[in-house]
Amino acid sequence: MKMDLLDFKIQLGYRPGLLGAMIAMNADHYVRIRGFNPKLEANIASELGFVWQRYSADFDALIYAEQNGPIVGGAVLDGVQREGSLPLKEQHVKLKWFIVGNNARGCGLGSALLDCAIRKARDMGYGKLVLSTDKGAEAAFHLYKKAGFVEVGQIEDAFYEMRVKRYYLELDL
Repeated sequence: MKMDLLDFKIQLGYRPGLLGAMIAMNADHYVRIRGFNPKLEANIASELGFVWQRYSADFDALIYAEQNGPIVGGAVLDGVQREGSLPLKEQHVKLKWFIVGNNARGCGLGSALLDCAIRKARDMGYGKLVLSTDKGAEAAFHLYKKAGFVEVGQIEDAFYEMRVKRYYLELDL
């Protein structure tokens, strides 16, 4: 069944079940494309849980897409620099856990979620949006580059016990 972007509703904020859905979509995606071992889901749950525990609407944003109720995509804006006297315009916010569920790909939802994240980061007053990804996530890498992100570095990393090349991208807001 071909889906249309109009079939989805993008929301900001918390919703019950969002954390579980984000864990499930990320685990499913990374197991499918990388064949990661069973520790992956626990690591994803731990890292996302940490973000949820320190969530503050003043610095962070939860973004998700619904399709007639179920969550089919999402992302987190993680304003990790919470202390100090720098105004937000001089700080960056990290785009983390950006995911579109396997059944919702190919209809423009990823672009719509990314556009929403960029607008929200600007509205919050941040000066830069940063992220890291691996080039194996080809669709996401292409999406980030198309939105204007530039590559600022790379490193080989032990990502869930597998060696992958991580690319660091940023976008001036």
